[in-house]
Amino acid sequence: IADWIAFYNQQRPHQALKMMTPDAAYAATLTA
Repeated sequence: IADWIAFYNQQRPHQALKMMTPDAAYAATLTA
């Protein structure tokens, strides 16, 4: 399960996040 969670949050782009990964979307809020 841990591997799937890592894939989902770090590698899989999400359409709702404009094709960014959740990690990338979160990081963008920290630098904005």
